[in-house]
Amino acid sequence: MSDGNRDNNLGPDQPHTVQIVSFEDDPGQGGSEVAFHTDRFQTIVSKCGSSSPVIISIIGTTQSGKSSFLNFAIRYLRRHTARSVDDLDSITNGQMIEGFYHGKENRTSGIVIWSEPFFMKDVNGRGMAILLMDTQGK
Repeated sequence: MSDGNRDNNLGPDQPHTVQIVSFEDDPGQGGSEVAFHTDRFQTIVSKCGSSSPVIISIIGTTQSGKSSFLNFAIRYLRRHTARSVDDLDSITNGQMIEGFYHGKENRTSGIVIWSEPFFMKDVNGRGMAILLMDTQGK
């Protein structure tokens, strides 16, 4: 996965997860080395424009529902950031939103972030860009 995309079935313009932290084997030390993919993170943060980035991250043990919760958050944010009811149908095309991987197999490795921010306003009317982040369980 050289570009950090988690789902190769999605087209280039479709929102997807991007790995921003990975663990790479370090054979000389007999362990793993942490790699922060700054370029990937900066690409996503640059989409925030003048809105303040707000990161919602969830941590917990393996198989505790972290990715499923974030998929729920994607649905909620899409519903609340859509321009009209008609936009909701065009967002999902009547299909289940894939989002972050969830299932019986452990798939989240390192830290992944959703490729597109969700734009909203805070209680004072200031723009904020919400970024969703998933972490590897242990």
